[in-house]
Amino acid sequence: LDKGVNRVYLATDATEEDGLDMVKEKLGIARYTWVSNPDENDLRKAITVANIEIAICAMAAIFLGTRTSNFSLTIREERANLGKGDATNEFLAGPARGE
Repeated sequence: LDKGVNRVYLATDATEEDGLDMVKEKLGIARYTWVSNPDENDLRKAITVANIEIAICAMAAIFLGTRTSNFSLTIREERANLGKGDATNEFLAGPARGE
């Protein structure tokens, strides 16, 4: 993805350290987690964090998601509501919905 991007916000629920380390190395990002204790099951906090991340991703110049993710679909819908065209949405892999 070469779109002149100079900052990246990564919203993920991935916990595999190897995969996250590769992403950190390739993108040069610092890892930050909203969750102070991942073992803590706090539904209200999880919903709040999800909504914050949806807002951040919806307002981004470029959004890179996955086709099979409901989270990505929600972000794409919010981007459309904000007038962001399909040309500003990219997908990692997988068939388009309906294919």
